[in-house]
This record gives sequence, C-alpha cells and structure tokens, in this order.
Amino acid sequence: MKNDGTGRLQIVRERTDPLTYAYLKALGRRIGIEAAVNTSFNVAGPIAQNATQAIDTLRRSKGMDAVLMFAEEGSVFAVWHAGTTEAGASGERFPKWLTEWQIETGSARGLPL
Repeated sequence: MKNDGTGRLQIVRERTDPLTYAYLKALGRRIGIEAAVNTSFNVAGPIAQNATQAIDTLRRSKGMDAVLMFAEEGSVFAVWHAGTTEAGASGERFPKWLTEWQIETGSARGLPL
C-alpha cells in the first residue's frame, strides 16, 4: 500500500510464475491468506536496482529473511542472513522454508542449500 492509501493488485498464475505461485500457496497454508505485499526495495538508501544493491539492502534490513534474484535466462539466486537479526532467527527460517518448498513441489533438484 502506498502512503496515499492506494495499492496495485497483481494476480499470480501457476502457469506463468510457478515459483511465486508456490510461495503464495505455502504462505496461505502457514498464515491463512495467499497474499504478500511488495514494497519499494530499499532500507535507509536508494531503491535496489542491481544484485549488489539488493544484497546491501538485505544487510541493512532488520526484518527481511532473504533476497531472491531472478536472472533473465531463468536462474534463481538466493541470499539470506547467516545468523539472527533483530527480527528473529531469519538465518534459520529461509533455508527451512526452501527445503519444505522443494519437498512439496518436487523441485529439490538443482537447488542445493
């Protein structure tokens, strides 16, 4: 939601974005709603526009567990906090979620932790 109270709804379909679709389904099982909020990706700095800035933003964050980066050719790269942050045990949450997602979707091949 923007500061003026408006927002932009985006619909995710399994056939066009299977990873985000699976994420939202998993989120729904855990919290009861298949919705996520996407905000401008910045923390005490400019909006991240490349991989280096995205990782720097993750380092500055207090509540973000991980950053997923999607390359044009289809590769996916994940970076996450190695330990705990002020928000909690984020270094443990993301690898656990990824493993659960890999098992649920049969996507374990090619995505080592």
